[in-house]
Amino acid sequence: MLSIYTLSIGHLGCVIRLHSRLLSYVLHAPATFFDLVPHGRIVNRFSQDIATLDNPVLVSLNSTLNCVLTCFLTLCLACTLNIYMIIPICLLTIIYLYIQNLYVTTSRQLKRLESISLSPIFSHFSETLSGVDSIRAYKLIEIYKTISSTRQDLNNSAVYASITSQRWLAVLLELVGNSVILAVAILSVVAQGYLSAGFSGLVITYALNLNQTLNWLVRMFSELETNIVCVERIHEYSSIEQE
Repeated sequence: MLSIYTLSIGHLGCVIRLHSRLLSYVLHAPATFFDLVPHGRIVNRFSQDIATLDNPVLVSLNSTLNCVLTCFLTLCLACTLNIYMIIPICLLTIIYLYIQNLYVTTSRQLKRLESISLSPIFSHFSETLSGVDSIRAYKLIEIYKTISSTRQDLNNSAVYASITSQRWLAVLLELVGNSVILAVAILSVVAQGYLSAGFSGLVITYALNLNQTLNWLVRMFSELETNIVCVERIHEYSSIEQE
């Protein structure tokens, strides 16, 4: 409870500082900045990016830290019971790191595409509200509906690709983890002269728990690296020329 409270307070302080800095730079930006940058892009920084920083980043960070501690304790206990556990665990770690690097490289780009494609939706909505009388007068309602649908479809394509990559990661991690569990079971049978049936069952049980925890650790750490793109996007506005 104390660790969660400390993490939440520290995270809240970081979010407040980033938001205050973003607001300060935007408020002191020259008029040309608002002429060149679409309003939807600015709104997206204060809405979607700040919302991602508020909740998903904190959840991913907390889950990652918990999984790291759980994996370490489970690993120590499993290796104490059966020294042969080091072999599949090292193999599992190498494979998981490779999969994570492969996934994060793609998912971060997909997250950028998702954030970039969201800005035109805000811009179009803002422009439509400000010019709604002219749109009705010139009978351009259907055209603006088509533009809105096109931009929504473009954003949904990025979201769908991101969700698909998450499912790919989950299936691949389960496949690798189950293969390693099979290897652990075989090693327990091979070492039956050194371990009793009860200890072998305990080792397999801890291997199952370790597999699930490592699976969740890779997913949460990958999600943390993906969502941290919002900090990068907020930091972009720190280089705005000030009046």
